[in-house]
Amino acid sequence: MQADDTVTSLAPSQPAPSRPAPSQPAPSQIPLSATPSIPQPTFIPSNRTLKQPLAPAWSDARKAALDETQKLRSAKERSQEIERLNQKTVTLVIYYKVHKPPIILTHSVDTWPYLQLSSIPSLIKDLEITLDSYLEHYNNTLWTLIRISSPIVVARDQRVLLRVRKSLLEDLNDEDWPNIHEEMRQQGKSRQPGSYLKRIEEGADEEGNSGDCCQFCDEPLPAFPTPHLESLLSELKELPGYPDHLSFVTFIDYCARHRFETDEVPKAVSAGWPDHVNFFELAQRIKNIKVELEELLLDPEESQFFQSAVRGQKGKVKSGITTFQEQGCGYYGELGFQIFSMMLQQMFPSESVDLASVKPLSWNDMIDKFLVPEAAVLLIMEDMSLLWEDAVDVLHASRVYGNAAHPSNDEHPAVLAARPPIDIRVKEETLDDIGPNQLSDSHKVVIDLTLDDD
Repeated sequence: MQADDTVTSLAPSQPAPSRPAPSQPAPSQIPLSATPSIPQPTFIPSNRTLKQPLAPAWSDARKAALDETQKLRSAKERSQEIERLNQKTVTLVIYYKVHKPPIILTHSVDTWPYLQLSSIPSLIKDLEITLDSYLEHYNNTLWTLIRISSPIVVARDQRVLLRVRKSLLEDLNDEDWPNIHEEMRQQGKSRQPGSYLKRIEEGADEEGNSGDCCQFCDEPLPAFPTPHLESLLSELKELPGYPDHLSFVTFIDYCARHRFETDEVPKAVSAGWPDHVNFFELAQRIKNIKVELEELLLDPEESQFFQSAVRGQKGKVKSGITTFQEQGCGYYGELGFQIFSMMLQQMFPSESVDLASVKPLSWNDMIDKFLVPEAAVLLIMEDMSLLWEDAVDVLHASRVYGNAAHPSNDEHPAVLAARPPIDIRVKEETLDDIGPNQLSDSHKVVIDLTLDDD
């Protein structure tokens, strides 16, 4: 072959393309001198044809699909929000005037499960009542006198029956309120707060299980979860990665809680422990047993709780926390312990007690390790109509259940109401006149008003 010969076909080892790319001319004649020393294919077929703009119809269809997806996502979020609100909804049945039908109002409670009518200013205005007005609240079998600001413990779908009083001494007759007897009968049918123990008796299996399993640990869930367990799950649902991509430390509290409700709550049902504690009445009930507690202080050696506290103090083995775990307040739980302790500190201040008679206990130990369990036993005797020995057994047996059912809560309205008021005393003195020991009382605050900008 001569140097000026031309190549008019592909080498036999190269497969012939079916058709050339639109931008590549057909390889008809390529000078041999232009061919590199390393064999190269004459052209590379390309299937990339997206250089042209997309059709408007396709773009519009894609945009419409994205818009529809966003609408579905927004609708789902709205549906979840509505469901959350629905779970906190009650029906208010308010008799505001004799011989008049009641106002029936569906209301979503922001401070669940505590309802305060004072948080509904439009209702106060329309009923022409004030924050000092009295109402009566029907609670299962009796009418209870409350104020507008009084918290009411409610449950989902409950009908809250109320009637307005013109004065504290007004005598109200049920016959003056149309259909009120029917409303009172419906109260017994509606879901009452804290009644999950009763619902377990009616609908759960023998172990209190619902038949469903936890999505995190695959263990059985309780038949009727408490509001606290439901709130823990709601918090988990708000986290990114729920439910398949949450870490163990994130849901461990939820799993521990549902194990408690599966194991301990059925025990409470079987033992007949109260499933609802009115913590707002607890402070007054503690005040009512002051005489009995004063008698115990006259001869503390007769108390088994005092003896137990002394043994722990002398042995230096048990800390305050351990003693609380062993005694506590039974089914009143940690929340009850907070209220018991604060009320007893006010009823028996250190200056009013002969601390020599309770040695080696300090004043704080006397309150928490001696008087608190004694007071709890007295109230358990009232709650369950028990003898003292049986009430002590309930105190110990219901400890685990009570601590989990009613955990401590510094912001609980009943705890805030039980806190002692701060004694503020204003006295005009120069700073030189205030000795170092005058500020030792934590309940007294000295405010210096003698300073000025001059």
